[in-house]
Amino acid sequence: MKSKISIQSSLILFVTFMTISCSKNNDSYRSEFHGKVKSCNEKYFAAENKFGEWTCGDSNSFYLEHYSFTDEGIYNGTEYYDQEGKLNLKSIPKYTEGKLVNECMYNQDGKLIEKTIINQISTDVDETITFDENGRKKNKSKSHYKKDQLIAREYDMFENGKPAGKRICKIVNDSKGNIQTFEIVDEKGKEESYARNEYLEFDKMKNWIKKITFNSKDSKKPDYFIIREFEYY
Repeated sequence: MKSKISIQSSLILFVTFMTISCSKNNDSYRSEFHGKVKSCNEKYFAAENKFGEWTCGDSNSFYLEHYSFTDEGIYNGTEYYDQEGKLNLKSIPKYTEGKLVNECMYNQDGKLIEKTIINQISTDVDETITFDENGRKKNKSKSHYKKDQLIAREYDMFENGKPAGKRICKIVNDSKGNIQTFEIVDEKGKEESYARNEYLEFDKMKNWIKKITFNSKDSKKPDYFIIREFEYY
């Protein structure tokens, strides 16, 4: 099975700013989290069918993402751990006058590997520009929201700082604001990445705590069984 690290790297363009986008109120308001979230551990496992139900499979597939917020809903950062509990990546936000202006990604040795500049164009549109460790532009994206739900994202891609085509992320949300599907296509409409979510369980704050994810439109077997553990203020 493809490792969670490589999957995380390929999807980080989509995932990172879903949770940390610049909201007119606070950072957790425009996210998929509900209530006064202090932290969230998101645990990834291979999916396995036991007794007619999908559940956690091979523990070697385990991967953990840890999100944290202040009691005012301000995003503190994200940490990424492997199955042995070792820190692989750490993302740290920076604020100016209360606004999220950039986020830096570091590896396990504390070395900067990526920096993203964040601009809020309007209440419904955010722009991000990501640079590699050498200061070369990697991508420029524009995110579109409706009622504080992410509905689409467009990317200009770069290789060695030079233009390398465009990407479009198409997103479908359910009536509760949870992402049902997202698909990344190139400028010709060819699919590059796809995911479909099925939500299995929610907590009392209406945050999902169990879901399965399919990485193919035709797949009947989910690739991941994901569990969330929340801590609230």
